[in-house]
Amino acid sequence: MSIIFVTAGLLVLIFIVIITIKNSNNSNVDSQYKSKALMSDNEFEFFQRLVQALPQYYIFPQVSFGAFLQANASDFKEKSRIRLTFCQKIADYVIYDKDKKIIAIIELDDKMHDIEKDKKRDAMVAKAGYKTIRFQSKRKPSINEIANIINQI
Repeated sequence: MSIIFVTAGLLVLIFIVIITIKNSNNSNVDSQYKSKALMSDNEFEFFQRLVQALPQYYIFPQVSFGAFLQANASDFKEKSRIRLTFCQKIADYVIYDKDKKIIAIIELDDKMHDIEKDKKRDAMVAKAGYKTIRFQSKRKPSINEIANIINQI
């Protein structure tokens, strides 16, 4: 009878060790990731301005270029090469109308923006037929100014 208790005890101990190891491995994987806000306070404030200025449009924040660009090539290798030029880029805001047409890409530039890189991004977007509008974070336009600029497109 004592052999049965020892065997059962060993099985329970092995089970506990396996669960502990599994949980410690999962916690290491889980700790590699943490949440972050979709927009900074500054970006959210500007998002609210856009929503107020453009009630006839949908405003999408933080949109991957891959959501509105695709590689224009038939060869898989060339298509992959082109995709790598934009797949990790994010537009601050995309203005979208009720007919599912992109009206403009909006960028809110702060001191971290690189003018030369921005020119390349804007050219890439323009080649696909989209217009990029850039606003300076320190000199954000009023609600009326935003509406006037977008309505001129």
